[in-house]
Amino acid sequence: GYNDVKEMFLSALRAKTPVHFLMVGPPATAKSLFLEELSRIPGSTFVVAGTTTGPGLRDLLLEQKPHILLIDELDKVRSTQDISVLLTLMERQVLYVTTVRHGRQVVHLPCRVFAATNKTERIPPELLSRFVVLNFKPYTDGELKRVMVKVLTEREYCEAGMARYIAEKLIAEGFRDPRDAVKAARLARAKGGGEVTEEIVNAVIGFMKKYRPGRGFTP
Repeated sequence: GYNDVKEMFLSALRAKTPVHFLMVGPPATAKSLFLEELSRIPGSTFVVAGTTTGPGLRDLLLEQKPHILLIDELDKVRSTQDISVLLTLMERQVLYVTTVRHGRQVVHLPCRVFAATNKTERIPPELLSRFVVLNFKPYTDGELKRVMVKVLTEREYCEAGMARYIAEKLIAEGFRDPRDAVKAARLARAKGGGEVTEEIVNAVIGFMKKYRPGRGFTP
């Protein structure tokens, strides 16, 4: 799905002048998978907002000089330093560096920003305005199944029939995150010593359900 988004992202990546995208939606929507796929591109750098300070973000950008900056949980950007670094980078494609010896220097850094967030209310308007904002809706059961099967067969090398079984079982038990399919497949493979059966999958998903956050521990 989202072929139009994929095409637009590819066009933006090929463009001479940077265009920045913000993907908005609840947890376990396509935005997370898009960030994961973009992180596979050489020259990309992934950060989680709120885990670095302003100087830390600037230093990271200066050290790695990414062509693509991926930011998860953009709504957790809080400090004025973080915001200033991002605004300047996105608007002018530069970073400002001040040293005792050389004073203020300007470092040119052509970089595209792809970010994700659950909500936009806490994002400063001046930062939000720099993005093309894309709103993602929750997956339907059919869409979620297709995504899970695709992830399992292409990344985890699951047999198609077993991938469908894992996806259907997870959805039936209320799991909505495609990454849960990866966890279930890996746990099943570990539990079975490399062999994955429906019985093992049932046991693993039952275990995941029992200790799922928000459910508490069942004695």
